[in-house]
Amino acid sequence: MQDYNVFLKVSTRHSLLIKSPSSKIIQKKLLYYKKNMAGRNSQGRICVRHQGGGSKKMHRYVDLSRDICSSLIVLHLERCPIATRSSFIALVSYPFGVLSYVLAPEGIRKGDIIHNYSNSELRRNVRLNVGFSAPLRCMRIGLSIYDVENKPGLGGIFARAAGTSCLLKFIDYDNLVALIQLPSKKFYKVSINARGVYGRASNIYHKRQIIGTAGRNRRSNVRPSVRGVAMNPVDHPHGGGEGKRASGRPSVSAWGKLTKGKPTVSSKRKRLATKRLSIFKQYIHN
Repeated sequence: MQDYNVFLKVSTRHSLLIKSPSSKIIQKKLLYYKKNMAGRNSQGRICVRHQGGGSKKMHRYVDLSRDICSSLIVLHLERCPIATRSSFIALVSYPFGVLSYVLAPEGIRKGDIIHNYSNSELRRNVRLNVGFSAPLRCMRIGLSIYDVENKPGLGGIFARAAGTSCLLKFIDYDNLVALIQLPSKKFYKVSINARGVYGRASNIYHKRQIIGTAGRNRRSNVRPSVRGVAMNPVDHPHGGGEGKRASGRPSVSAWGKLTKGKPTVSSKRKRLATKRLSIFKQYIHN
C-alpha cells in the first residue's frame, strides 16, 4: 500500500486535499548535500533577492538522460524535498541491481515496469507506454512527452515541472531534426536523436496547493518581499508620498527598469528563431 502524506490547509472552506507520496526507504548513495548560497555569488554579494534561511535538505541524484537500454521496476514514489522540483520522483531498479531516481510520469504506480529504448534503435513507432523513454525518431507525431533533451546525451531540459508536457509536432528524417511545442506554446527545434519520455510529468495538482502559512515559505528558502510603494524615495522609485499615494509612473523595478509590457527578447533574436524554424513553417500554423 502506498504511503501518503496529506498537506493540511489552514482554511478548510476552499481547501483541496493534495496527497503526496513519501518513502520510508532512503538510499544514501543517491543523496548529496548542496550548500545554500542564499542568492549570493562568490564575492558574497546578493544577486537574487528574497532567498535564504531555508531548512537544510538532501538533494537526490536524478537520472534525466535514461540512456541505459533496459527495463526498470518502480520501487516507490516520493516527493523531492527541494522546492525547485515540483514533480514527484520514482526510485527504480535495474535488472542488475542498480538503483536510480527518475522523474515520475502521471499515472505510474509502485510495481509498474518501464523501459528505456537504446540510442541505436532504428525502428519507427515503437511500442510506448507511460514512462517509456526513447529517442524522438522512434516516436510518432502527436505524442505528449516530457523530460525532453535538446541535444543527445545532455539530459532532459524541457517539460520537467509538475503537470507539464511537450507536443511532438513533426519529425524531419532528412535533416535529422524534430519540432516540439513547449508548454509555453512556443515551438522549438531539437535533434531527432534526443530522448524524451512518453507521458506527462506527475503531481498535476501542484499549482492548486495553498501555502497556508508564512512559515512554509520560509522553510522553502523564500524570504519576504517588500512592495516599492511601502518604501522611502531613497530605496525605490515608487516610494514616498503621503498616505497611499500612487507613484505617478509605470511600474518599474528598484533600478528603474519597466516590469510590465516591456519586451524581454531582442528583435534580432526573434528573427534568428524564425529563420531556424523556417523548414517547419507549414506545421507551426496548423
